[in-house]
Amino acid sequence: MLRLCFVLLLWATAGILMAQDTLRGVVLNQQREPLMAAHVYWQKQPSLGTFTDIQGRFTLPFSTVADSLRISLLGYEETGLQPQPGAQPLEIFLSATEYELSALLVEGKDPISDAFLLTKQEQLDIYLNPVAAADPLRALINLPASTNTSESANPELRGSSADRSRVLVNGVPIYRPVRNTQINGIGNFSLFNTELLQHQYVYPTNAPLTRGNSTAGAVAIETVKELPQNYTQLSLGLANAGVLRGQRLDEHNFFQVYTNRQFSGGFLTLNQSKIRDLESFQSQDAGFNLHLEPLPDLQVDLLAYGIDESYGLRLNILGQTGPLESQRQRYFHALRLRKSYRKGSLSLHHGFDGSKTYFTFGNTDSRQRQRNLYTAFDWRRELNERWEMQTGIVHEQQRYFFHDSLPVDWFRNGLDDPAFAEADSLRMQRLETYRYVRYQPHDDWLLQAGLRMSLLKRDFGRYLSGQFSARHQLTREQALLLSGGYYQSFSLPTSFDKQIRLLNSWQLALDYDYLSTEDLHLHLAAYYKRESGQYDPLQNQLEDHRKIFGLEALIEQPLTTYWSYSLSGTWLQQRVFGAGQEWSGTQDQLFLAKALLQYRHPDWFDFGLNYITHNGLWTTRLSPAAEPGLAPSFPGLPNDFRLRPYGSLNLSLSRYFPWGKRSLVLFLNVNNLLDQGNESNLRYTPDFHENGREYYQRRSIYFGLVWKL
Repeated sequence: MLRLCFVLLLWATAGILMAQDTLRGVVLNQQREPLMAAHVYWQKQPSLGTFTDIQGRFTLPFSTVADSLRISLLGYEETGLQPQPGAQPLEIFLSATEYELSALLVEGKDPISDAFLLTKQEQLDIYLNPVAAADPLRALINLPASTNTSESANPELRGSSADRSRVLVNGVPIYRPVRNTQINGIGNFSLFNTELLQHQYVYPTNAPLTRGNSTAGAVAIETVKELPQNYTQLSLGLANAGVLRGQRLDEHNFFQVYTNRQFSGGFLTLNQSKIRDLESFQSQDAGFNLHLEPLPDLQVDLLAYGIDESYGLRLNILGQTGPLESQRQRYFHALRLRKSYRKGSLSLHHGFDGSKTYFTFGNTDSRQRQRNLYTAFDWRRELNERWEMQTGIVHEQQRYFFHDSLPVDWFRNGLDDPAFAEADSLRMQRLETYRYVRYQPHDDWLLQAGLRMSLLKRDFGRYLSGQFSARHQLTREQALLLSGGYYQSFSLPTSFDKQIRLLNSWQLALDYDYLSTEDLHLHLAAYYKRESGQYDPLQNQLEDHRKIFGLEALIEQPLTTYWSYSLSGTWLQQRVFGAGQEWSGTQDQLFLAKALLQYRHPDWFDFGLNYITHNGLWTTRLSPAAEPGLAPSFPGLPNDFRLRPYGSLNLSLSRYFPWGKRSLVLFLNVNNLLDQGNESNLRYTPDFHENGREYYQRRSIYFGLVWKL
């Protein structure tokens, strides 16, 4: 599989803004002891910030606008002040407060189901993640819960396939949330612009039923709610040019609008020796984000996005080598109206998603249209200080239209091989209701439970999903979360599998977190899943079920004022059952390790090194047919051959130059710095004799600039 890695690096470090003079100070507790790793930043320019060192000291540029300084540290009350250039060095004192782990924090303004939450990422977290390339969904790759082994932006969480997870924007699901989509549905970047994002919630297992019916995990994106000032942002890279405008209408109302154009000439010329099979790519996209508060207790959020993209590759698929061409046009919007009350809220969610997809390869010529309509009402109520409830009703309609020319024999896909024309359509309608309750019997305990059920008998009949969670705050630094449930969701049809299938999953997970005031974070987890309904296109059969068991660990900590690191490891067991047999899943006996080293200096540069490695994936080996013209044979069970170990070292480097109210950011990214040949699959001749390996992308270089006005 060929990759288009780091083709589009938008707003890579655009949150780093202008500065003039330097502000110095020290952060202390009430006993005058220095506080390490306190976050010091400007309120109107939060990306212009730093962290205190082991002596509690900090240095950062002065903001060029009238601004207040904010200081925050887990376990202490956040404080603010308005320093003057001559009044330094500053002494800032923080008062201790009771706190819970940020990874498991339940905030009153967030959904009541957030005891399931593993990670809450801010905009700045994504910009400073070297493996993310400023893309929200790629920022998940470095999490220990991400078992993504396909170099894709598609969320693959805790051993489940990407099509079992759900991505939501302001409560509206967005299916297939990636761009540069290939036949297998893998995409390099998501459809979302980080500049429009405020929070990104990640639920790796037991995704809350208030967020939808998912048989794996969920990623919930919330768009920005405040715009401190007007700005224009220009970006130019080796393969991209774009502009973004943020415009305040008044104190509480604003909009953001952007457009980009992607082109392949410069990128392919520079990386030609390493990316020989990539022939072309281009795209035009535009987005609009609107936030209105017409009344003090009424919020309106609208995100709209459209893209027109195409690309060409030269691939080997089932023995046939030839050009693949793909085009896609897509538009979606997500609208939310929320009315807040003193002890609750009422929300309306509406979404539309439409696309046209076209691709050709050999004797395959496929055209697909999709139309999704989504409407939901959600009501939340705090019954008393111990009890809280959330309930809602959801209606969703999905329609698919196919006009294809497909191989008569699945294994004969050459340009001159026989094909047949097929036109088909699918329609599914769902009406679901859910109820969720939260009970806090004690300050250290939180219990939650939820049910979600179908109200229609047509299509799949009625079904019921249920879940529970129990979180215990062991100490100020430690928390334990036990969660489990039974879930149903639906597969997404393709030209080669024109079916919408009911998917099921049993899940149980135990998560432990330790977070000290020195910002040392330790995370441990164990989980078990039993999934059914999965379709294997190569075997052309449904799996009976698969069992997934995983262990994961993470440690992250600042090393000095400017250096930090994180290390994580995941061990995964994946067994598949079907037709009375048992075999290895693609990621069976997988050990996945990730390391991240970062250097961040406000006066110099930002530097990141990320290394990901695993011991290789399983694949199915084919043998030549007994006679010419017959299908190849499978000499053993599926996934009977293991590919070689994988490793990829990725480098990011950026430098910003502030002057006045403007700033210029230069960035450089090198993917697969060591140019490792990572195997993605086996390669065959047309008569299915093994003929080498397919590889993920080799080393590629991308650079550009972001100019903020």
